[in-house]
Amino acid sequence: MELPPGWAEAMDTATRRGGICLVVGAVDTGKSTFCGWLAQRAAQAGLSAAVVDSDTGQQDIGPPACVTFAWADPQAARLEELPLAGLHFVGATSPLGHLLELVAGACRLAGLARRQGAALVAVDTTGLVEGPGLGLKWAKVSALAPRTLVALQQGAELEPLLAPYRQRERPLLLRLRPSPLAQARSATTRAARRREMFRRYFAGAGEVAIPWEQLGVEGLPLFAGPALAAAERRRLESAWGMPVLHAEAGPAGRLAVVEGSWGVEGWRTVPAANFDRLLVGLVDDRGRTLGAGSLRGWPDQPRFRVVTPAGVEAVRTLKLGFMRVDPGGEELGTVRW
Repeated sequence: MELPPGWAEAMDTATRRGGICLVVGAVDTGKSTFCGWLAQRAAQAGLSAAVVDSDTGQQDIGPPACVTFAWADPQAARLEELPLAGLHFVGATSPLGHLLELVAGACRLAGLARRQGAALVAVDTTGLVEGPGLGLKWAKVSALAPRTLVALQQGAELEPLLAPYRQRERPLLLRLRPSPLAQARSATTRAARRREMFRRYFAGAGEVAIPWEQLGVEGLPLFAGPALAAAERRRLESAWGMPVLHAEAGPAGRLAVVEGSWGVEGWRTVPAANFDRLLVGLVDDRGRTLGAGSLRGWPDQPRFRVVTPAGVEAVRTLKLGFMRVDPGGEELGTVRW
């Protein structure tokens, strides 16, 4: 396929410089296409190359709501053709409210790829380039220290983002026109894409049970203090007029999981419905995300039931997401903690 004007030269420059190449641009400008072609071109040149996909809302590699990475293949230019090699769980498809986690995930996976021998790592990004997107992209440049910064811009829309790098030697700033093949996608099309990527990830997944004593929980101060005995929970149920499935009191305050939706003074009450098909990350003892999963609700025994394609023997942290997803790929709404 013939590359757009200037793209081949930019890819050759990024390949020669090696290290991390960060690709930025507004929505539907061809960022994923550039990353795929760049990685393939590097692989065809005999280099070990990888792609980090940090566009959690329009994932081309692995499940949405995660930062993911894959190794380049000299025979494949499309990112969705590359097998998933690793992920970092974010738990949401929108970057808003999760900017720090996006930066952490991109750094973790780019660093992993480099340690495993990648001479070039292409980092795909979200199309959020205004408002909070400026801080997000500036933070990624600071944290990732890319050798090359590729900007796909139609006009001057990226100049506020690119202004800090105009006079710098590193990163080398390369401005390109968007791909003429890039097409605007509607919200409906984007939702269908996420549904398909979730469905692919969970295809063949099984249900597993993870004992509470094996886990810490990130995202909610759950299991941070001693649990209340059954008799004490029953007293709370009588006073509150709703079932109390779990209650504890500790340094983080008093927390209860309830079958209700109203608050109680002095307590942080969490609806049990939040855990029904909640998207979660499964993290090992070294902080590596082993996979994503969908919870089977709040358990009636001291173990979480999770639908996941990942092995769970090494799971030590359950990282709570901010959306509910059926293993069939259907998004069921967002969750606030």
